[in-house]
Amino acid sequence: NAAFSINNISRYQRDAMIQKGIPFVSLPKQIYLPFLGVMLQNYFHDNPILQVDKFTPISQALFLMLAYSKKGTRFSKSDVAKKLGVTNTTITRASKQLKAIGALQEEFVGTSVFIKRTLSGGEYFELGKPYLINPIQQTLYIKEGECMDFPASGELALSNLTMLNPPQIKTLATWKNTELPKRFIEVERWKYSPMIFAKNGNVDPISLYCILREKKDERVEMELERMMETIKWQ
Repeated sequence: NAAFSINNISRYQRDAMIQKGIPFVSLPKQIYLPFLGVMLQNYFHDNPILQVDKFTPISQALFLMLAYSKKGTRFSKSDVAKKLGVTNTTITRASKQLKAIGALQEEFVGTSVFIKRTLSGGEYFELGKPYLINPIQQTLYIKEGECMDFPASGELALSNLTMLNPPQIKTLATWKNTELPKRFIEVERWKYSPMIFAKNGNVDPISLYCILREKKDERVEMELERMMETIKWQ
């Protein structure tokens, strides 16, 4: 006699196999061995396939955190939640998105869950590229006033990173929850905090790519491509 061994069986799978008389074992709750014995309980641990269309803001922030990390670096979910300023539950949902597209793997050490990226930097970016979102939620145009410690974004950041001439209107980025003064310049309110990944006074290149990739300007397109080619993936 032989039987199927199934890690996580759904109610539909169980009922269908019983209807066709197919023996199976799904420990510890479901055992159907007509030639030996039967133990069935109405408890199921269904794992539906997660369909990912686009990243959520926190999923993208997690993607960026892993993209800019050194190869092989792993993070505990609790540490990631603290750094991104969200709950452990939110990070769990975000990690499920990355895991669904094959960009993330989990390691269990005692009661702690650690995560790390599955591919090297360049390959990792290409894997996540179709799911990237524009982080800008709102753009404000305010009169220039006192200087604030926000990273440059848009064409201003691209001009800082390439040979593109700077725009007439400066663009800075901040998280959507940041309180702004009444007098300022163009400010982008982002869906996640740009300060987490900002470097040398500019927003990170992947987020910048998400903002400018659909801009119909040959100068911008050329310099954007050049910027991405200069990234030293780890």
